Amino acid sequence: MELRQAARAFAEGFSTTRSLTHPYLVRELGPMLVMEDGPRRSGDPRNSEYVGIDAEPNAMVDAAERDAAAMQRGRKFALCAIYSDSEQMTTAEAVFRDRGYRLIIREPMFVHDGIPKPLAARTTVRRLTDPEELRRLAKQCRRRPMDPKDLSNLDPKIRAFIATNGEEILGWVKSIRCDDATTWVSDLFVRPEYRRQGLGTQLMTTMLFDDRERGFQKSVLLASHAGAALYPGLGYRQIGTLLLYPAGRKY
Repeated sequence: MELRQAARAFAEGFSTTRSLTHPYLVRELGPMLVMEDGPRRSGDPRNSEYVGIDAEPNAMVDAAERDAAAMQRGRKFALCAIYSDSEQMTTAEAVFRDRGYRLIIREPMFVHDGIPKPLAARTTVRRLTDPEELRRLAKQCRRRPMDPKDLSNLDPKIRAFIATNGEEILGWVKSIRCDDATTWVSDLFVRPEYRRQGLGTQLMTTMLFDDRERGFQKSVLLASHAGAALYPGLGYRQIGTLLLYPAGRKY
């Protein structure tokens, strides 16, 4: 998988989760991708995200600022710069800093190029299909995790997988369909008191098995510091690094 394909999966997956409350769309701006609110009748628009893939940093900043001004966004946007080369990334960081952008997140991007047969998972890890469990998950997440229609949809946009102990939800992860071949991994979480017991691996392998059964061939994700140690053992490889730079204070 090429970096641009992985970046497209990131944009589609991120936009899908934000669209649970209001449509959040993806468009192309030259070589960049732009994620932004769809037309609104009320309420303030959320910040837009400009995604550059191995982009020359000055050109990325100039294009994003021109587009934001044309769209009358002021400074309500962020730059998501994804680089495959560490030296190029280091140079870009210096340029962004000189242009007045402060780095707040640096996350490695991983891809799985051939979804494997999973490790054996415990029976407590399974796909979420029950509306009552979805309500309990939403309460724990403190947000809407998915469209309830996807619980029984034959071709769901989002599938959630949960680890349970009776009625208690111990952890979860979501797989988001980006295209016929690719999924985006979202919101892997295990409650702190249940970590280091293999639940993260079980959640991921159960999700990957379901992906594979549905014909998906590639899986893409962004990793936290802890996750960066987990995913290579599941067959993922790092393809690049995302740098996030917010513009203004409203991000």
